[in-house]
Amino acid sequence: MVKKNKPISKQSSKGAKEKEETKSPSHETIRRELIISEEQKQEMEKEIPSMRVITPSAIAKKYGVRVSIAKAVLTELEMKGLIHRVSSKGKFKLYSKPAA
Repeated sequence: MVKKNKPISKQSSKGAKEKEETKSPSHETIRRELIISEEQKQEMEKEIPSMRVITPSAIAKKYGVRVSIAKAVLTELEMKGLIHRVSSKGKFKLYSKPAA
């Protein structure tokens, strides 16, 4: 049995193009700051100790800075005694405000 090729109608090829366009996921790039100002640093020192969950990723998301900058700020706050490290497993670090 030999099957003959049927010509593709214009509607089916048009529908195929529309499906291809909707399949591609859109990815937005987020630009984060590399340098923080002194004002922003002071604001972080006031607000971070009162946060419920203190992780580098939470700080980076809230203030729009890179995670490496957030880690540096959290380390500095830990040295000052404003926060303390609760857990540190692998690369994950969880901080909390110090007990009164």
